[in-house]
Amino acid sequence: MKNGSNIEEHLLLQYLLRQTSAEDNTRIEAWLMENKGNRLLLDRLETLWAEAGKLTPSPVAVDTDAAWQRFSALIDRQEKGDSRPIARFPVTMHYLRYAMVAAAVLVLLIGIFAVYRFAAKPAQQLEMVAGMTLLTDTLPDGSPVALRAGSRLTFPDQFDKRFREVRLTGEAFFKVRPDRDQPFIVVAGKAIIRVVGTAFDVKAFPGRDITVAVEEGMVQLFTIDPVSGDTASILLEEGMKGYLPAGKMIPVRIDSHNPDELFWLDHQLVFRETDLALVIDILERNYKVRIRVSDPRINHCRLTATFTDEPIDRIMNVVAASFNLELNIENRNYLLQGTGCSRENQ
Repeated sequence: MKNGSNIEEHLLLQYLLRQTSAEDNTRIEAWLMENKGNRLLLDRLETLWAEAGKLTPSPVAVDTDAAWQRFSALIDRQEKGDSRPIARFPVTMHYLRYAMVAAAVLVLLIGIFAVYRFAAKPAQQLEMVAGMTLLTDTLPDGSPVALRAGSRLTFPDQFDKRFREVRLTGEAFFKVRPDRDQPFIVVAGKAIIRVVGTAFDVKAFPGRDITVAVEEGMVQLFTIDPVSGDTASILLEEGMKGYLPAGKMIPVRIDSHNPDELFWLDHQLVFRETDLALVIDILERNYKVRIRVSDPRINHCRLTATFTDEPIDRIMNVVAASFNLELNIENRNYLLQGTGCSRENQ
């Protein structure tokens, strides 16, 4: 039997058991993002699965093979005309079949994570703290991590065999060593980021939006409601960004470009038709300088340029030359003079 999107149920189960190909993974993950109905269906089935699958918060592994056999037996019995009840509350056979998919998805989203929380903690927790400067190091699995100044990362001295979990406060850039059998999980406030092997940045300062920017590969940003157990998630591919608004539980995918996204890490600025008003703001913030313009129309000019570890004087000279402006420098104060650009002829 196939579901509404023509994805076979056994294929979905194999995916959640990490037995599918990269091509199948892409297809299934696209199905998860197709519409809200797919996610809502999983939420509606949580109660059913907890009953039929006997999920509890006890520290035991979830046997998905046994669960599949239990559900298959129930369905076979119903299709043969056995009228004995298969659940203690009314559900249709259509929903019962979907329960098998929901079971595996819950293993992915909360089984491996929530169950782990109740298990015994590692004997020793290590802490990486970046003081006033950038800190780079490697995690127990060999994955490199860069920690922004004022940030903190906590992790066990030896990762669990099922997955690798770290907890972040602040901002960090990870380049995770690929291991499909041992996913990498970042817990950042209310957000949970799950990856297999990729490079990505997580920004999670207390009281602010939590953001995830993917440089390579694919990551899953999701939340688990602590009361209902409901989950909400989005998939982010290379070049995508997502964020969890402060105080909210629904992650959002965004299409935006921050010229100084990783300036703290690589001192790179990437401007793409960026208004000089924003360019000036970014330069003042990152270089601790003051920049003024003689004519407001200068702010309307748009800059396309990439600077990597360049001194502020060189950057300002490039900006001035790009728009035939005169540059005056006095200590760390800069003045751009000229006619600028009109909005019609930028």
